[in-house]
Amino acid sequence: MRVTYPYPRPEPHDRDASKPFPVGAPPDNVPPLYDPFLHQAPPPKKFPWLLVIAGITIVSFVAAGVGVVWMLSRPRHKELAYEPFGGVAPTVVPHTPAEPSPAPSAAVPQPQGPSSAAPSATVAPSGAPLATREKQIGTLTVVDLGTKSSTPLADALSAERSKAQKEGQQLLVMTTQFGSKLLDDFERTLPDPRMQTALSKVRLVRVDSRDYDAELTELGMGTTSYPWFFLLGPDLIPRDGINGGEWDDDIAVNIAPVLGAFVKGTYKTRRERWKPPPGKGITL
Repeated sequence: MRVTYPYPRPEPHDRDASKPFPVGAPPDNVPPLYDPFLHQAPPPKKFPWLLVIAGITIVSFVAAGVGVVWMLSRPRHKELAYEPFGGVAPTVVPHTPAEPSPAPSAAVPQPQGPSSAAPSATVAPSGAPLATREKQIGTLTVVDLGTKSSTPLADALSAERSKAQKEGQQLLVMTTQFGSKLLDDFERTLPDPRMQTALSKVRLVRVDSRDYDAELTELGMGTTSYPWFFLLGPDLIPRDGINGGEWDDDIAVNIAPVLGAFVKGTYKTRRERWKPPPGKGITL
């Protein structure tokens, strides 16, 4: 039976239209069928471990570099000066100006006699005063206990406390070493208005820790470092103390807030907690 198509039957261009399709052969315009079982599945993609390890390594090096830069740029705590263990004071060679060269004959002759020996008669080779001296720096009263005083330290501090009470002042004891750079740097800050305000109505008594080591230890103020600042109780035993490590550089903007709060009893957050010797003082 012949089938008549209502429209011309398309014929492929690559074969003779007069010949029938081969038996079992599909027409040329039929797309091939895809059999997934005849093709091997593509291999799974590998995770880029090398890229991950390289990224972690780079981030670690960058973080380490930032940490080193931060450690080098951060402010460092000022180190305290330490004395040798056992209370043996080191030999301190004071800084003395060079002797002037001999003056020419036409110059005015240098004074002779007792006047040229006056400094050595009032100051020890270490720079500490031989006799107790008192001076006024602005509104602050500063007392330096003499190293050759025959008065025991407890009696000297008791007398200074009586003077402070009479003048309406608060007694603040500072242990230090005269002639040291730490004391010179500290004293240069005292005229500053911020220090004058912080130490208003304060009588600052400075004691050389080398000359009064045994007596300071007996009163509970013996330390192996300086400077230290103490507030004394009625029995002359310190009830609180801080050292110069509570601030960084010895400048007024650093020292004034610390000492001002300390003398008022409001200095709570500290870098180093003061611990009085057993049986003396109060641990704060």
